[in-house]
Amino acid sequence: MSSRAPLGMNRAYLKAVQLVHQYRAASVPLVQRHLGIGAEHAESLLARMATETTVVRRMPNGLYLYVGEIVADELTALYGFAEEVLAVIASGEIDVDALRAAAVKFGLSAPRDAPPYTCLTLPAIG
Repeated sequence: MSSRAPLGMNRAYLKAVQLVHQYRAASVPLVQRHLGIGAEHAESLLARMATETTVVRRMPNGLYLYVGEIVADELTALYGFAEEVLAVIASGEIDVDALRAAAVKFGLSAPRDAPPYTCLTLPAIG
């Protein structure tokens, strides 16, 4: 939580997080109705939740989706793995064993049928 946010905003945010978990739903009307706040405030709380957590996602149509803790944990693992993959790509060499180890680190299954080489050199971009 940001220390720059007003105390009331932090309390409202914590209440909204509890509410979303309790009802396993994330919608502006739900937050607005239960917290007795305006639609814009409810929207800002859900937007913050979508930014700061993986439990609530903002869909392309602007609505919010409660994905639950299991899916949120999977998203966290995928994001972590994606960050490691992007770091490897940025280095200019792809080490298959390092990528396999990163997959295992984040709880993803790592197939053993990798190509016979263990390192690829990428052409410079730009």
